[in-house]
Amino acid sequence: SLAIWFAGLAGRRPAPLRVLEVGAGDGRLTLHLRAALRRRGLSSREVQLVATDSGARELAACEPGAVEARDYRSALLEHAPHAVLCSWMPLGEDWTAAFRSSESVETYLLLGEVDDGCCGRPWETWGYDADGTHGSESEGDGESGGESGDESGDAGGGEGEGEGGSVGRKRQCGGGRGAGPPRPGGGGAGAEP
Repeated sequence: SLAIWFAGLAGRRPAPLRVLEVGAGDGRLTLHLRAALRRRGLSSREVQLVATDSGARELAACEPGAVEARDYRSALLEHAPHAVLCSWMPLGEDWTAAFRSSESVETYLLLGEVDDGCCGRPWETWGYDADGTHGSESEGDGESGGESGDESGDAGGGEGEGEGGSVGRKRQCGGGRGAGPPRPGGGGAGAEP
């Protein structure tokens, strides 16, 4: 589950793990993730969770103060997170370049439909060559980018048709010559936090 994954990340560092959810909508995912971490005995001293949303869809927060009104760029600057959580990135937008260029971000987790789905941009976000213009993934120097989940490849959760989770780690992003963005592996979406 997400709580186990974030708990594992938190356990590998001396200071609190700073997790930023961007595009959080009403803040329910962070609210439930926070509760799941508490059930595992972790407090905000170990994992600091912040939910942010630009407010473009004018969603009311699930509870007062649950979501900071910030777009993803200003949230990255303000909170300097170690990890970024983004579920259902808006279609036609790619925020992952900002995640990868942020000095503080060590990893990010994307949840939503991959490939021909309705999240992000196929090539820039997911490394999916939807229109055949970006060449084969086998081109380049073999340095692909993303990585799925933890060391076992499990980002948590069950599989849903056409849905997936994707973990990107900055130190592994960069791609090969002509290879484009990393092709992240898939964990599952739709699991409890």
